[in-house]
Amino acid sequence: MAALDWQTNIVDNKAEELSLIESGKLETMLERTLVDGLTGLYDHDTLLKLLEKEIERARRYSETISLLLLDLDDFKQINDEFGHHKGDDVLAKVADIIREGLRAMDIAGRYGGEEFAAILPETDVTAAVQSAERLREVIEAQFRQDIRLTISVGITCFPCDGDEVDVLVKTADEALYQAKAEGKNRVVLARDIMTVKAEHD
Repeated sequence: MAALDWQTNIVDNKAEELSLIESGKLETMLERTLVDGLTGLYDHDTLLKLLEKEIERARRYSETISLLLLDLDDFKQINDEFGHHKGDDVLAKVADIIREGLRAMDIAGRYGGEEFAAILPETDVTAAVQSAERLREVIEAQFRQDIRLTISVGITCFPCDGDEVDVLVKTADEALYQAKAEGKNRVVLARDIMTVKAEHD
Protein backbone atom coordinates (compact mmCIF):
# COMPACT_ATOMS: atom_id res chain seq x y z
CA MET A 1 0.00 0.00 0.00
CA ALA A 2 2.84 2.39 0.83
CA ALA A 3 4.43 1.76 -2.56
CA LEU A 4 1.09 2.31 -4.31
CA ASP A 5 0.45 5.53 -2.43
CA TRP A 6 3.96 6.75 -3.22
CA GLN A 7 3.55 6.02 -6.92
CA THR A 8 0.17 7.72 -7.24
CA ASN A 9 1.47 10.91 -5.63
CA ILE A 10 4.60 11.39 -7.73
CA VAL A 11 4.63 14.70 -9.54
CA ASP A 12 4.95 14.97 -13.32
CA ASN A 13 3.54 11.45 -13.83
CA LYS A 14 6.93 9.79 -13.30
CA ALA A 15 5.27 6.61 -11.99
CA GLU A 16 5.14 5.05 -15.44
CA GLU A 17 8.96 4.90 -15.44
CA LEU A 18 9.02 2.79 -12.28
CA SER A 19 8.37 -0.90 -11.71
CA LEU A 20 7.74 -3.01 -8.63
CA ILE A 21 9.96 -6.01 -7.89
CA GLU A 22 8.47 -9.19 -6.48
CA SER A 23 9.76 -9.89 -2.96
CA GLY A 24 11.24 -13.24 -4.00
CA LYS A 25 13.17 -11.65 -6.86
CA LEU A 26 14.30 -8.82 -4.59
CA GLU A 27 15.66 -11.31 -2.06
CA THR A 28 17.54 -13.10 -4.84
CA MET A 29 19.00 -9.82 -6.11
CA LEU A 30 20.07 -8.80 -2.61
CA GLU A 31 21.61 -12.22 -1.97
CA ARG A 32 23.67 -11.97 -5.15
CA THR A 33 25.21 -8.76 -3.90
CA LEU A 34 26.35 -10.50 -0.71
CA VAL A 35 27.79 -13.75 -2.03
CA ASP A 36 30.71 -14.76 -4.18
CA GLY A 37 29.47 -15.72 -7.64
CA LEU A 38 31.73 -18.75 -8.06
CA THR A 39 31.36 -20.46 -4.69
CA GLY A 40 28.02 -19.23 -3.40
CA LEU A 41 29.65 -18.37 -0.07
CA TYR A 42 29.59 -14.89 1.46
CA ASP A 43 32.03 -12.48 -0.14
CA HIS A 44 34.91 -10.76 1.67
CA ASP A 45 33.11 -7.56 2.72
CA THR A 46 29.96 -9.33 3.85
CA LEU A 47 32.00 -11.82 5.84
CA LEU A 48 33.75 -9.04 7.78
CA LYS A 49 30.43 -7.31 8.50
CA LEU A 50 28.99 -10.56 9.81
CA LEU A 51 32.08 -11.09 11.95
CA GLU A 52 31.54 -7.63 13.46
CA LYS A 53 27.93 -8.53 14.29
CA GLU A 54 28.98 -11.83 15.84
CA ILE A 55 31.60 -10.06 17.95
CA GLU A 56 28.99 -7.59 19.20
CA ARG A 57 26.65 -10.44 20.11
CA ALA A 58 29.41 -12.48 21.76
CA ARG A 59 30.53 -9.45 23.76
CA ARG A 60 26.97 -8.87 24.96
CA TYR A 61 26.46 -12.47 26.06
CA SER A 62 30.04 -13.24 27.13
CA GLU A 63 30.49 -15.95 24.52
CA THR A 64 33.43 -17.09 22.44
CA ILE A 65 33.89 -17.01 18.66
CA SER A 66 36.51 -18.79 16.62
CA LEU A 67 37.69 -17.60 13.22
CA LEU A 68 39.26 -19.97 10.71
CA LEU A 69 41.28 -18.79 7.72
CA LEU A 70 41.78 -21.59 5.20
CA ASP A 71 44.13 -21.41 2.23
CA LEU A 72 44.49 -23.96 -0.56
CA ASP A 73 48.08 -25.17 -0.69
CA ASP A 74 49.94 -24.66 -3.99
CA PHE A 75 46.73 -23.71 -5.80
CA LYS A 76 48.69 -21.86 -8.50
CA GLN A 77 50.12 -25.20 -9.64
CA ILE A 78 46.60 -26.49 -10.24
CA ASN A 79 45.78 -23.48 -12.41
CA ASP A 80 49.08 -23.80 -14.27
CA GLU A 81 48.76 -27.54 -14.90
CA PHE A 82 45.03 -27.99 -15.44
CA GLY A 83 43.84 -24.50 -16.41
CA HIS A 84 41.74 -21.87 -14.67
CA HIS A 85 38.44 -23.59 -15.51
CA LYS A 86 39.53 -26.65 -13.53
CA GLY A 87 40.81 -24.34 -10.82
CA ASP A 88 37.35 -22.78 -10.57
CA ASP A 89 35.83 -26.26 -10.27
CA VAL A 90 38.21 -27.01 -7.40
CA LEU A 91 37.28 -23.78 -5.61
CA ALA A 92 33.57 -24.56 -5.97
CA LYS A 93 34.07 -28.10 -4.66
CA VAL A 94 36.10 -26.88 -1.67
CA ALA A 95 33.34 -24.36 -0.92
CA ASP A 96 30.79 -27.19 -0.92
CA ILE A 97 32.95 -29.22 1.46
CA ILE A 98 33.29 -26.26 3.82
CA ARG A 99 29.55 -25.52 3.67
CA GLU A 100 28.61 -29.14 4.36
CA GLY A 101 31.25 -29.54 7.06
CA LEU A 102 30.06 -26.66 9.23
CA ARG A 103 27.05 -26.27 11.49
CA ALA A 104 23.97 -24.34 10.40
CA MET A 105 24.93 -21.50 12.76
CA ASP A 106 28.45 -21.16 11.33
CA ILE A 107 29.25 -18.60 8.64
CA ALA A 108 31.47 -19.43 5.69
CA GLY A 109 32.89 -17.09 3.08
CA ARG A 110 35.42 -16.74 0.31
CA TYR A 111 37.98 -14.39 1.79
CA GLY A 112 39.78 -13.86 -1.50
CA GLY A 113 41.41 -15.86 -4.29
CA GLU A 114 41.97 -19.37 -2.96
CA GLU A 115 41.44 -18.31 0.65
CA PHE A 116 38.30 -19.07 2.63
CA ALA A 117 37.12 -18.14 6.11
CA ALA A 118 34.68 -19.55 8.64
CA ILE A 119 33.16 -17.81 11.63
CA LEU A 120 32.23 -20.28 14.37
CA PRO A 121 29.96 -18.67 17.01
CA GLU A 122 29.89 -20.10 20.53
CA THR A 123 33.02 -22.10 19.75
CA ASP A 124 36.17 -22.32 21.83
CA VAL A 125 39.61 -23.13 20.46
CA THR A 126 39.36 -26.86 21.17
CA ALA A 127 36.15 -27.22 19.17
CA ALA A 128 37.53 -24.95 16.44
CA VAL A 129 40.60 -27.17 16.03
CA GLN A 130 38.34 -30.21 15.70
CA SER A 131 36.30 -28.48 12.99
CA ALA A 132 39.42 -27.31 11.15
CA GLU A 133 41.08 -30.72 11.28
CA ARG A 134 37.90 -32.36 10.03
CA LEU A 135 37.75 -29.99 7.05
CA ARG A 136 41.45 -30.47 6.35
CA GLU A 137 41.10 -34.26 6.37
CA VAL A 138 37.98 -34.31 4.19
CA ILE A 139 39.53 -32.00 1.58
CA GLU A 140 42.71 -34.06 1.46
CA ALA A 141 40.65 -37.26 1.07
CA GLN A 142 38.42 -35.77 -1.66
CA PHE A 143 41.39 -34.73 -3.78
CA ARG A 144 43.49 -37.87 -4.04
CA GLN A 145 43.15 -38.77 -7.72
CA ASP A 146 43.86 -36.59 -10.75
CA ILE A 147 44.28 -33.47 -8.60
CA ARG A 148 45.93 -33.57 -5.20
CA LEU A 149 45.01 -30.76 -2.84
CA THR A 150 45.52 -29.89 0.81
CA ILE A 151 44.72 -26.84 2.92
CA SER A 152 46.43 -24.91 5.66
CA VAL A 153 44.37 -23.34 8.43
CA GLY A 154 44.99 -20.53 10.90
CA ILE A 155 42.72 -20.22 13.94
CA THR A 156 42.07 -17.31 16.27
CA CYS A 157 39.51 -16.87 19.03
CA PHE A 158 37.47 -14.03 20.54
CA PRO A 159 38.07 -12.68 23.12
CA CYS A 160 41.33 -14.37 24.14
CA ASP A 161 43.25 -13.66 20.91
CA GLY A 162 41.64 -10.30 20.15
CA ASP A 163 38.38 -8.41 20.54
CA GLU A 164 38.13 -6.49 17.25
CA VAL A 165 37.66 -7.62 13.65
CA ASP A 166 41.02 -6.38 12.39
CA VAL A 167 42.91 -7.97 15.28
CA LEU A 168 41.21 -11.33 14.85
CA VAL A 169 41.83 -11.34 11.12
CA LYS A 170 45.47 -10.36 11.64
CA THR A 171 46.13 -13.08 14.23
CA ALA A 172 44.34 -15.73 12.14
CA ASP A 173 46.40 -14.67 9.12
CA GLU A 174 49.62 -14.94 11.12
CA ALA A 175 48.64 -18.44 12.22
CA LEU A 176 47.89 -19.36 8.61
CA TYR A 177 51.26 -18.00 7.52
CA GLN A 178 52.90 -20.15 10.19
CA ALA A 179 51.02 -23.22 8.96
CA LYS A 180 52.46 -22.60 5.50
CA ALA A 181 55.95 -22.07 6.90
CA GLU A 182 55.78 -25.35 8.84
CA GLY A 183 55.12 -27.37 5.70
CA LYS A 184 51.45 -26.77 4.82
CA ASN A 185 48.52 -29.18 5.23
CA ARG A 186 48.18 -28.36 8.91
CA VAL A 187 46.25 -26.33 11.48
CA VAL A 188 47.96 -23.67 13.60
CA LEU A 189 46.57 -21.65 16.52
CA ALA A 190 47.25 -17.94 16.85
CA ARG A 191 47.85 -18.32 20.58
CA ASP A 192 50.70 -20.75 19.95
CA ILE A 193 52.45 -18.12 17.85
CA MET A 194 51.81 -15.49 20.51
CA THR A 195 53.34 -17.76 23.14
CA VAL A 196 56.47 -18.30 21.04
CA LYS A 197 56.80 -14.54 20.44
CA ALA A 198 56.42 -13.83 24.14
CA GLU A 199 59.15 -16.35 24.98
CA HIS A 200 61.54 -14.66 22.55
CA ASP A 201 60.84 -11.13 23.83
